[in-house]
Amino acid sequence: AHRVFRGIQDVRRVPNITPSVVRSAEPSEKRPFMCSYPGCSKRYFKLSHLQMHGRKHTGEKPYQCDFTDCGRRFSRSDQLKRHQRRHTGVKPFQCETCQRKFSRSDHLKTHTRTHT
Repeated sequence: AHRVFRGIQDVRRVPNITPSVVRSAEPSEKRPFMCSYPGCSKRYFKLSHLQMHGRKHTGEKPYQCDFTDCGRRFSRSDQLKRHQRRHTGVKPFQCETCQRKFSRSDHLKTHTRTHT
C-alpha cells in the first residue's frame, strides 16, 4: 500500500514501516525523500515537497477558493493564491520596460521577451 506521510513522526507511528521507506538511509543523498507510490521514483530534498507531490497520486485538493460561486479546489496553496488573483484583479508583477502589469510571474517573463 502506498502512503504519503505528513512527517517522520507519522512514519514512526505506523507498524511494520521504517523511516527508510520515506528517507534514504544514506545521509549524503541529495534528495533523501522518495515517493513510495508504485511505479513512481520521484525524490525530494524536503519532506514537504514529497507531501505536495503525493497529492498528485491521491487527488487530494485541500485548498478551496472561498469567493462566491467559485469553490474551486487546489492541491497547493500557491495555486489557490494565483487563482484568487482572477477574482481580485491584483497584478503584482510589472514590466520594467513598459510598466504593463501581470497577475502571474510566468506571464511577465513571456511578455519581457517581446522587448528583446
